[in-house]
Amino acid sequence: PLLAEARRRMEMLAELTAERHERQRRRAMGGDAAMEAFLAVHLAPGDLLIEVGAGNGDHVFHAVDHCPELLVLALEPSVGEAEMLRDSLGIAGLEDQVEVIAAAAGAEAGQVLASRQNRSGARVFALPGWVPAATPMAPLAALLDERPQLAGCRVVVRLDQAGWEDAIVAGLAGRAAILALEHREGSVAAACLAEAGYGVWRFPEEAACGPLAPFDGSPGPVLALGPGLAPAAHYGPASLPPSPARIKAEAERAVEIASPGPALQAEGRIGEAAGLYAQALAIDPFCATANANLAVLQHMAGKSDAAIAGFTRALGQSRHPAIMANLAGALHRAKRLDEAEALLAEGLAADGGNADLLHDLALVRRDQGRLDEAEALLRRARILAPGRPGQDWALARILLGAGKLAEGLALLSSRPAPPSRAPGLPEWDGGDAVAATLLVEVMEDAADAVLLARFLPLAAGKGALVTVSCPDDMVSLFSDLPGVEQVVGEDDPLPPCQLRASLAALPALLGLTETARPSGSGGYLVAGRGRRPGRDNRLRIGLTWGGRHGETGCPLGDMLILGVDPAFTLLGLADEADLDRIEAEGADALVERPIPQPADLAEMAALIAGVDVVVGCDTVQLHLAAALGKPVMALLPHGFDWRWPEGREDSPWHASARVFRPDPAGGWRIALRRAAEALAVMAERKARL
Repeated sequence: PLLAEARRRMEMLAELTAERHERQRRRAMGGDAAMEAFLAVHLAPGDLLIEVGAGNGDHVFHAVDHCPELLVLALEPSVGEAEMLRDSLGIAGLEDQVEVIAAAAGAEAGQVLASRQNRSGARVFALPGWVPAATPMAPLAALLDERPQLAGCRVVVRLDQAGWEDAIVAGLAGRAAILALEHREGSVAAACLAEAGYGVWRFPEEAACGPLAPFDGSPGPVLALGPGLAPAAHYGPASLPPSPARIKAEAERAVEIASPGPALQAEGRIGEAAGLYAQALAIDPFCATANANLAVLQHMAGKSDAAIAGFTRALGQSRHPAIMANLAGALHRAKRLDEAEALLAEGLAADGGNADLLHDLALVRRDQGRLDEAEALLRRARILAPGRPGQDWALARILLGAGKLAEGLALLSSRPAPPSRAPGLPEWDGGDAVAATLLVEVMEDAADAVLLARFLPLAAGKGALVTVSCPDDMVSLFSDLPGVEQVVGEDDPLPPCQLRASLAALPALLGLTETARPSGSGGYLVAGRGRRPGRDNRLRIGLTWGGRHGETGCPLGDMLILGVDPAFTLLGLADEADLDRIEAEGADALVERPIPQPADLAEMAALIAGVDVVVGCDTVQLHLAAALGKPVMALLPHGFDWRWPEGREDSPWHASARVFRPDPAGGWRIALRRAAEALAVMAERKARL
């Protein structure tokens, strides 16, 4: 009994020790842990710490706790956050040690727009000089010059003003001895510091623990040390991970726990599988089986960062082609295309006949704009694995995006779709259909259904008596299409028909080689009388936001700059939930909300008929306006989209559409300025009528 009790206590101690080590490992993960590890080693009494993007002051308090004889300049662009930080410092008795400046840092003095919350990863936004903004911006070198009493201090800078690293480093003018910053893709701040003689370092792994490695261009936290300064031998927690023997034993136990997970996933028991993976990772955070399979679940749930981290950990343990393909897919989804390409190329070097890797590489090349290469890769994959799900649809989009309309339209029918409502009806083969009742099923999302609705009258032109089955909110809109005999909603009983076809299949069945784009300013849909304000000769602009591209599209907050011109009036064209963005942006005085809100697409079309032009993102409202023949200004992000080919300012589908893209950094200022200039011309013409 004594030995049994001793064994039980030893096992308990081992479990507690393993848990403690795991907590230590987790605390050492992430950007904040890396920054704190950098500063904990290098901050010294008498230093001046400049916190750029101080937020609620957590990092300021941590630094002062670590080094009490520290002076701090805390820059916070949000006036409200800056005031709260001053209050907190006053309560702590640190107001004489820490100066709070309500400003942003940059390369030169100016004005910016600041937000208390992150918007697409940033809180500080540049605006045209003629737009008033509440937040000043100043170079750090100028702030130091204004405070000569700090001239004898060694300057240490921590940057947390996302997206402005390059400008802040430029405005610092080499005045800092030490900088800690987050390196992001496309940033040149770290490279500029290296050229200026700084040593630039990073942690070699995700854990902020151990010696540093030279900076290799990878995204993540970096430490820049001025000439004469060398990195320490160790950063982060002093305690080491468990012994190699313990790690090996725990790793084997983690694999054993995680092994049943894939079978549970296949049975649809996702929660149970995820629970096993979590248990395994609590024992061994680098368990390849648990990381890879949990990352699959995270990728499916849209948690790209977590999936990438999991696949990366798994890949560190095993270079299995499936893990490489999955990590490449997650990187692709996160827009890290070069990394995804390199992984897939490595996999194909080892297995050149892998159709899955060829397919995935084709999609990466597509989104890199290399459409000819993407097409060639997909054709190879089709030969190696004919009938692979999704291949024809992927090729169709590439061909349409490359302007190869004849073959692209022929493959449009391969678009994934739910089962037919009338599986017993024979499929129309495109032959003689005179006086035959043809059921056309609309299975696309609303925007694409509006885009493809142009083909319905052409089917009727073959002599078919066309009945359309579509979602309920499209019924009234499609009822007015020429040649359409009847439209039924998704829950309505189907009338007797002789043949069936999907809407996406019509181009192939009709033998079309062009998009059937209406010529001139006409459209192919009709709408009722629009709602128009009385005696108002200002240009009435419909604004639409959100839609297919989500956060990468132009946000409503940026579009509000159009409301500055008194010759324009703005009307919100969005779903009820998206209209709440007007209030969230504080733009109730600039953007009118439609009252009542349209109940379906026909009512939305009638609303659009009452505006002069529609400006905004790739939404159903934008496609509806173009289908009605309204002038459309589409604000679209860079990247592949078969509906909006990159490199064109027009659309192969809509004659009245004009495309505006952001600058290479993703900013919309220039695009919106060009759109505003075009709108001003339209407003002047209307005013003269």
